[in-house]
Amino acid sequence: PAGKKRKQKTKNKQVKSKQSKKEKQKPEKVSLDDYDANMQKAILAQIKKRDRRRKLLVILCSVVAVGCFGYFGILQKKIRWIIRISLSSRGTVP
Repeated sequence: PAGKKRKQKTKNKQVKSKQSKKEKQKPEKVSLDDYDANMQKAILAQIKKRDRRRKLLVILCSVVAVGCFGYFGILQKKIRWIIRISLSSRGTVP
């Protein structure tokens, strides 16, 4: 009946997924020495570009974070100052 067919389909899917995982093994690692000199220079240039871009991104994010925290700190000081003034005008001092 229908229940057995469903079970068979799910079993077939599980078997296929296990087989596909085995087939999708990682490719062999290739060293830089396997390439000729021109290709090595090109690969190293690309790696340097990525590294430089990554460093710039980290610096930019750090500057933005410092700016945000600084703005937040100034905003908190300003709010406290406004609250203090409003309370002192009412006659109550914190």
